[in-house]
Amino acid sequence: MTDNDYNNIDKRFDGLTTLLNARFTDSENQIHGITTRLDKINGKVASHEKQINDALIERAKNREQQKNADANHVLHCPVAPRVQKLEQDKGVRLGIKQFVVGVISIMAVLVGMSVSIIKFSENMQQKQNQNIEAIIKAEIKQELQK
Repeated sequence: MTDNDYNNIDKRFDGLTTLLNARFTDSENQIHGITTRLDKINGKVASHEKQINDALIERAKNREQQKNADANHVLHCPVAPRVQKLEQDKGVRLGIKQFVVGVISIMAVLVGMSVSIIKFSENMQQKQNQNIEAIIKAEIKQELQK
């Protein structure tokens, strides 16, 4: 090969090297842009992950507080004695109502029986009076016929 051929080959290699370097530079710029975007996205993901973890921790604390609050509320409820008293009063009132209804029912039955007995005795009295009058009339007729 001649010097001229070597020079041509060197020029071609230099051109190819320049072209390859340009392409690598472009690729490196694109990779750098991708890396920058990934760093930005990873930052957002980390931020969101932190928010989610904080929310989960707060939720767990709230659940624990609710469990403790329920237990404490049942043990130290200021309204519970009043509710129990109202329930007892309700039972007493119901018992009194039932008693009053029972007494009224018994009184109604007794009044009804008394009225029936009085009517029955009046009817019996009238029948006896009628029988006595009939006997007296019959005896008077017999004495008059003699």
